[in-house]
Parts: sequence; structure tokens; C-alpha cells
Amino acid sequence: MKLRTLILALTAVTALTLQAQTKMVFHTDGGKRTIPITQIDSIAFNTLDTNGHEYVDLGLEVMWAPVNVDVSTDNKEAVAPEAAGSYVGWGDPTGLMTSTNDDDYLGQYPPSNICGSKNDIARVQWGGAWRLPTYDDFIAFPYGDCDYFWTKVNGRYGYKVVGPNGNSIFLPASGFYLDSYMPGLLDDNVDGGFWTGESFIASNGDPQARYFFILKDYFDVTYFSRAALQSVRPCIQAETMIRRTDGITLFIPNRNIKKITFE
Repeated sequence: MKLRTLILALTAVTALTLQAQTKMVFHTDGGKRTIPITQIDSIAFNTLDTNGHEYVDLGLEVMWAPVNVDVSTDNKEAVAPEAAGSYVGWGDPTGLMTSTNDDDYLGQYPPSNICGSKNDIARVQWGGAWRLPTYDDFIAFPYGDCDYFWTKVNGRYGYKVVGPNGNSIFLPASGFYLDSYMPGLLDDNVDGGFWTGESFIASNGDPQARYFFILKDYFDVTYFSRAALQSVRPCIQAETMIRRTDGITLFIPNRNIKKITFE
């Protein structure tokens, strides 16, 4: 996929300031994000910052990692597509928490979306523009233009997902850890779960989290206890990267930007 990167240097920002336009406004699906021009150091449009990690283009809106996150390895990648990687709780950016209390995972009232945030393990461990997938990202597998089938890779069952362009990834059935009442790894090589970055209010009012669940006869997004320990499969998409003068970098997914104006 060819991406063209456009850098707006500080000189361009200064020129805009001289024209009495003091704010840059990004109009997105969720409203507006306004940034004072004097706080902008540079902007890179249409960037795909992989930070050295590989991706697979399935022909969808986002690109997918070929392996899971594994915080125990030097590059934080699972050693193979069929490897489970780290089993992590929702909203734990370290991948090391083992608490069985949901409230230890971003509190009693968790954010509705942590994708790309300081609580996103994909962004924290892999860097660049990597993030946890959303519901919409995962739902493109069973309800988009993908083909998928249950298969085995090096002794590990899972789903091969083939995108509309013919490229594919493998999602392993690596099981999960739940709580002290059901200790140990459960359903290994039978089913598997992959966290999204979105929480979900269950019918009983409990805040849980959405995840992509795979079983031989099931392939869809559902929800689960935030304290369950499951796998993470990162994704990445082109973003607009805004570096502020205070050193903070902001990312806005390109697909969310409707237009950019100045005030």
C-alpha cells in the first residue's frame, strides 16, 4: 500500500498565524477537535507508523498484525502466528496484571474506548500507530468480504481469515484464564478470545469489555469480564499525526476526519 506523507513544518504554521487564523479544526465523526496553531510543531498526514512491526493488508479499512502481542519477548511479538502471546486483562498496558477483580481494570466505570490511549497495550508495547481493534474492525471478518475457516497450523487450531485481496492471517484458539474458581488455562486449543478496545454494559448493568471470540462453530464479537486474561491482536491504520510544541503527539485516524478548517 503506497502512502504519501505530507509534513507541515513550523514555518507553514507561522504563516497561517500571520494571516490571523489562530486555530486548526479537525471535523470528525465525533465532533470537532480544535488545536491552537501556536501549539503545533508539525503535522504528518496519511502516516502509517509501524515502529518496525510487520502488518498484513487484507484489503480492509485497517491492516492487521500477523502475530499477537507478547510482552515477554524483546520485540513484544509472539514468536509465530499460531502462538498465544501474552494473556492480558482488558485495559492493562503492561500485560502483567493477574487480578481477578474487574474494578482493577480501569475502575468501576471504565472508558467506553481505550484504542490508542495510554491504556491500550498494543499502542504502549508496540508503539507507532498500533492499537487495539474496535468492534467495527473485528466485525469485518464475519460480516464483511472476508472468507474464514477453521484449520490447524503446527498443531494449533484456529481460524484462517482471508481478506478480499487474497491475503490472510491466522487467529489461534489459545484459550483464556478466568478466575480463582476456575484456575488455570481454560479451553486451550478449543477456543480463543482477542480483546477490542471497547467496554460494554451487560444486561445486568455490569461494565464488561468486547472481544472477538473464536470457536469451531462460532466467529463473532461478544463481551466478557474485563479481568479475564486473553490474547491481543493489534491493528493499524493511516492516521494524521500532530506533534505539539510541548512534546505531546496526537493521532487522529484518517477515516474519522471529514474536513480540516482554520479559524
